[in-house]
Amino acid sequence: MKYIQGNLLDINIDQKFDIVACLSSFEHAGIEQPHFKNKVIDLDEHKKVADELVSLTKHQGLVLLTLPAGKNELYVVDKNGKSSIYKGGKNFLWGYRTFTLEKIVSLFPTLKLLDHRSYLRKPDSDYFLTDSWERIPSYLPITNVYEEQNGLLCVAFQNV
Repeated sequence: MKYIQGNLLDINIDQKFDIVACLSSFEHAGIEQPHFKNKVIDLDEHKKVADELVSLTKHQGLVLLTLPAGKNELYVVDKNGKSSIYKGGKNFLWGYRTFTLEKIVSLFPTLKLLDHRSYLRKPDSDYFLTDSWERIPSYLPITNVYEEQNGLLCVAFQNV
């Protein structure tokens, strides 16, 4: 097993992998920290990351993602930890996107969706603890069941 950590778009990787995992980071692409190393905000960087994840995956290999579920919105977090919908500028500490399943599938058009699961965070629970999450039945549209930061989407694609 081999792990590679870093900014996917800044690393030259000349091999393909059986499994490529992007866990709780895809949503930050291009808006992670605009003040970090004079990073330029790139609202389309997540599309470049999606293409790179696919290019690193072997035929029949898997791409695994975990990301915030929600209406396709872009949020920013201020110095007090308050989230709001992004309206432009660089006056925020970091940013993230929420995604519908349909949006994620559209960003990976050459991959086959194998499985997906949606979870809702229990009220007043710790985001980072696994017992804080309840699975949402697949027949419920996830955008109707939670508010901005309380949904989690886990997706498995195959490179066919």
